[in-house]
Amino acid sequence: NPNQLGYFALMGTGILTTTAFAAKSLKKYLFIGFSLSGYLCYLSLSRAATSGFLLYVLFLVLVGKMRWWYKIALTTVIVAATAWVMLNQNSLTQDNERAAALAARSSRSENVAEVRGYDRFTKFPEYFIYGASERNEYLSQFYENDFHSTLGNIWFCYGILGLSCFLFFAYSVLKNAQLLFICFQLPVWYYGLTHNGIKPVYFWFFLALTFATAILLPRTKTHKFRYSLNVP
Repeated sequence: NPNQLGYFALMGTGILTTTAFAAKSLKKYLFIGFSLSGYLCYLSLSRAATSGFLLYVLFLVLVGKMRWWYKIALTTVIVAATAWVMLNQNSLTQDNERAAALAARSSRSENVAEVRGYDRFTKFPEYFIYGASERNEYLSQFYENDFHSTLGNIWFCYGILGLSCFLFFAYSVLKNAQLLFICFQLPVWYYGLTHNGIKPVYFWFFLALTFATAILLPRTKTHKFRYSLNVP
């Protein structure tokens, strides 16, 4: 599945970036990991995954404490790769499967609420508070696909109470983490606006990893710069 491939690449980027900033011994793998993840995002044709990957690059360049030449090299490689893909887009889409996937996406409705499933709230407001549960047989006759949203799916399936419990859980996990590690979570949640990203196990592993950094590298004034990645 293209979206699953893109999500896997995006999650791998987040896990690698978090571990590299928390354990400096892994910093040598960061550039290689970013290159491979970016290539997988391109292969997936997922706009959400590609946008999330670019957010990681932006956080790394703007917030990461690295040597200036490393930032310039990373930015140059990303810009050059993006330009190459745009200039060679026609030749890269000659493959039948990729061309068919692009054509299918181009023919989709532009109504994001309808395509992603947000219209469930307006068409079935009776489930707004208590939720409709997963795999509702009555709703299956109206929708072929699941709700393409992480928080939206939790809200619609489990109601206000279920959404509140999940948000409280996420807050408990992230509240003591350093700001940079919280930023590394943002691309994943951004992806979750148009895809249901809560089911894969690596989503929960990433949350657990961020929680671990909050224990090992607490957010205090004395640990303010301990997440810095000093590339020689």
